[in-house]
Amino acid sequence: MMSAMSLTMSVIIRGRDAVLMWEPRRKASAQLVSRDVHVLLDDAGTAIGIELDSPEAEIPFSELRDAYRLPDDVLDALQRFEPSIGAFLRREGAANVMMSVSVFPVPADEMALPPY
Repeated sequence: MMSAMSLTMSVIIRGRDAVLMWEPRRKASAQLVSRDVHVLLDDAGTAIGIELDSPEAEIPFSELRDAYRLPDDVLDALQRFEPSIGAFLRREGAANVMMSVSVFPVPADEMALPPY
């Protein structure tokens, strides 16, 4: 019987962008997968994460599975975020999420603050 491997999925929110990383390797390039999603590749061309133009961008599971041959554990982890990272975080709540989440400050000129 094979033992289950642990997969750490890092979620990084930077302003309007969101990044999901499952391999802690340096990004060498990015390829457009859908209108709002890029797959991040390492030097060997292996998918190590995805970058979304918005936390609300829908993750294109079929395209990621078919074009980049993601391992089953990565696909299973990504499907927990269906339909988007934003929806997942609202559904699960930050206190219940067992992953590393980094939030970077947004420059004031990118913030949409309501008038007082």
